[in-house]
Amino acid sequence: MTESVTDAATAQIPSSTWTTPAELRRLEISATLCLVLIWVLIICAFQGWLHPAVLLIAPLLYIRFELNAHELIHACRATDLNPIVRYMPAGQSIYHMGYEGYRRNHLDHHRFVGTKDDPERYLVDGPAWLAAIKSVGCIDVAAVRYVRLYHKSFTWRDYLEALFHVAAFVGLLLWNWRVFLVYFVSLRVMVGLADFFFHRSLHAEGDPIARWFRRIDKAYPWLFGCWLGRHMTSILVWHDAHHAYPRVSARNLPEVEQLAGQAEGATHTEPATATA
Repeated sequence: MTESVTDAATAQIPSSTWTTPAELRRLEISATLCLVLIWVLIICAFQGWLHPAVLLIAPLLYIRFELNAHELIHACRATDLNPIVRYMPAGQSIYHMGYEGYRRNHLDHHRFVGTKDDPERYLVDGPAWLAAIKSVGCIDVAAVRYVRLYHKSFTWRDYLEALFHVAAFVGLLLWNWRVFLVYFVSLRVMVGLADFFFHRSLHAEGDPIARWFRRIDKAYPWLFGCWLGRHMTSILVWHDAHHAYPRVSARNLPEVEQLAGQAEGATHTEPATATA
């Protein structure tokens, strides 16, 4: 398992705060249900059983799936999970990463956070409006980076996933291109902007978006909690603690938040350099 540089810090706190096997199982089930519901919406809309506007719900389910997958990423390889979660939602792009690709990408984010090698750095640097525009292509940016850095370690599973995603993308496009555009555009825009918002608010020091997010969550905790789940929202609110202790369960982040400052120096003192 490829671990982030902060796993050593995680080992310094009680293992009782880590995500438990039972929690991981619940997260996998929740992630699977999100993806199954997305496929149900796709089939119903493409068949004409429901209005295409219902596909606007798909990006919301996908974002909820992403947070569940985020917890899994720090504890599970792709081979530990069921095929539905491993393959991720279809139709995001002609080629996009599966779970293992997102896992490596996210662990690299933890390893290189705050450096030029951080795969999400482009969402934090520069004017907010430009980063927001770039975020619409976040799926493709991540896929290109993944292939460039990790193609030598690809197995037959990676090629099978790639073939599946190409076939699904082309198949949905040919099935009903008008409905496909509703799905594709809404997914790319909403997921991209969500990635921009989360990364910008959580990693841009002193950024107005970050201050706004924390004020909103403090005043209206139900706003994010009712959609993302209160425990999942802890990853956003206590994000410094998550980076310091990535294997700690989201529900336990508030109680270990005060330790994040101690680990932050070790995390950022000597940034690593990415290797292909």
